[in-house]
Amino acid sequence: MSRPVPITPDYELLEQIGSGAYGEVWRARSTATGAMRAIKIVHRSTFADVRPFEREFEGIKKFEEISRSHPSQLAIFHVGRNDAAKCFYYVMELADAAPGVEVQSPRFKVQGIPETEQSAEAEVSSALNLKPETLNSFAPRTLRSDLRTHGRLPAARVLELGLALTEALAHLHQHGLVHRDVKPSNIIFVSGRPKLADIGLVTDVATGDDSRSIVGTEGYLAPEGPGTPQADLFALGKVLYEAVTGLDRRQFPQLPPDLLAWPDAALVFELNEIILKACAGSGRDRYWSTDAMHADLERLRSGKSVRQRHTWQRCVRLGGKLALVAAFISLLAAGLKLVRNRPTPPTANYSGAVEKFETSGTTNREAFNFYLLGRKCSENANPSGYLCGIAHFEKAVALDPKFARAFAEMARAWSRLDAHEHIAPKICQPKAHEAALKALALDDTLVEARVTLASHLATFKWDWDGAERELRHAARLAPENPSPRASLARLLSITGRHEEAIAILRELQRRHPDVMWINNTLGECLSLAGRHAEGEREVRKTLAITPNDQLAHFRLAEILWVMGGHDESLSEWERWSVLRSGSAGGFGEAHKTFRESGMAGFWQFFDKQHQAQLSALKPGDWFPPMNCVWAYAGMGDLDKAFEWLDRACEDKQPLLADVAVHPHYAALWPDPRFRTVLKRMGLDRYFPKSMGTASGAAEAP
Repeated sequence: MSRPVPITPDYELLEQIGSGAYGEVWRARSTATGAMRAIKIVHRSTFADVRPFEREFEGIKKFEEISRSHPSQLAIFHVGRNDAAKCFYYVMELADAAPGVEVQSPRFKVQGIPETEQSAEAEVSSALNLKPETLNSFAPRTLRSDLRTHGRLPAARVLELGLALTEALAHLHQHGLVHRDVKPSNIIFVSGRPKLADIGLVTDVATGDDSRSIVGTEGYLAPEGPGTPQADLFALGKVLYEAVTGLDRRQFPQLPPDLLAWPDAALVFELNEIILKACAGSGRDRYWSTDAMHADLERLRSGKSVRQRHTWQRCVRLGGKLALVAAFISLLAAGLKLVRNRPTPPTANYSGAVEKFETSGTTNREAFNFYLLGRKCSENANPSGYLCGIAHFEKAVALDPKFARAFAEMARAWSRLDAHEHIAPKICQPKAHEAALKALALDDTLVEARVTLASHLATFKWDWDGAERELRHAARLAPENPSPRASLARLLSITGRHEEAIAILRELQRRHPDVMWINNTLGECLSLAGRHAEGEREVRKTLAITPNDQLAHFRLAEILWVMGGHDESLSEWERWSVLRSGSAGGFGEAHKTFRESGMAGFWQFFDKQHQAQLSALKPGDWFPPMNCVWAYAGMGDLDKAFEWLDRACEDKQPLLADVAVHPHYAALWPDPRFRTVLKRMGLDRYFPKSMGTASGAAEAP
């Protein structure tokens, strides 16, 4: 049923020009100056309860403070409320009129007039004191209306559109706000300039609750959901995709079949490179800030190639990641990233995760909802997802300071953040440790908290005994859960106790034959023990049953590399990349370089790319040292390798935990300087004599 039209002081409502889930937008005229404005009216009845309604009201008041401070923003002139009509409203700039758009006659109810008597335009006109010619005469110009008219826009125009909108989002994000619903119908033109509309959706970064979790529009929502700057950029990328290709956002990343015949095809391909980065499935691969995306658009406007720059950047990262990226995505990657996000059978779930309020350990329903939202964010296994998850867990424990599982999940998210190359472990690990201790103080049976604590003890404190105690305790607490025992096996393996580790994993295979990731972990541990052919067979068991298992392809690529099968190894990395992101990416370039120039050219290529990336670092940026350790060890430049290894020790990079057993570092083992590293890490007691072989640490006396 239509709602009464509330009275807005000092403005004469002319006609309804839009509607949404929370209210309507009207064209209006100032009774004092005659200026034409748009007024959005937000109704209390559209919200489940009064709290989200009041939060939206407070949000628009906050945005009003910055809306007129930058020309990129849609200016808000006044915010008010009408308690009698149970609504609030805000007055803003009016969009340009959309040319040639036929407007349907609006149907609305006028206060004081029975609904049965309001079918004629004359009665509506009389009730609102409108002139007949003002009714149904206006439709706002939006990007959606432009696309309906033109199908697609010229690439040069889309480039300017992207520059304007990233400027608007950057200003919004700098003030701690996000938009949450960037889409063509929410982009209006004011005096020809594109601006973000539906400002009522603007909110603080990383906030969320059950009333806000549904904002956004299908097809524009990032995998982790709305509420972060990265999610806004994801949505903007889909908008630019529709504008430059004329295709629906659901067809992304498909390109038109006749694109090569377009006169602006070269610019379309360049823009598509920016769009692909903005809309990458993993937040780790997306733009980290609006400024970064704006900079690429500016680079393109200046005539420089963004595609070439991105290719170089991918290859630079690849140089160190061919062996090391496993830690970012693997089940129990180096440094005890002990329980990875992955699809696993119920037997592999950890005991800390709960889905039912009744068994969650909290009596506060709102805290439980924040807990679930946090877990949903964290499942994306990327920095923005973990940060969003942490924000929700913090809200959960603020509401219930005794909510142990929320502390455990918070610890887990902080611990996993340091596996990402943009965030230094010295920032993440102390927070992970603090949250894990709080969780265990409240409930010392939480397996996940003990696993996270073990990770911290091993990779940050180098307290190998303490880590082992925690993992053995966790294994006793959850005898049917294979994850703590697999984590224990991984710890035993990186401290040179390979046979015990392999025995544990063989037993897990027997007890859990349907859990494929156990094969992958066993294959990795066998390879670390120098038994590469056996490790290869174990990983291939997984691929025989689940041929698209990403982790299995990565493990196989690692094992083949250390066995000397570099060409086949690079093929496996390409398959992994395609399964993970839909593209071979930089792995294809690496493979091509290897085939053309062999290992010497391969290393020279990546040495140049490392230098380029290092020279581009800004003050305060963190670069993961172990990337360079592997690369320089492979090149035979041991002085540089040890220089970077010293930095890794200073930073406590998790990947450092593998240094005594992973064959990628075998060239370092005979060097006397390596003994100093082992003593520094407390690993010398596990490897008491000279490590002079290169077949695996299992052969070290």
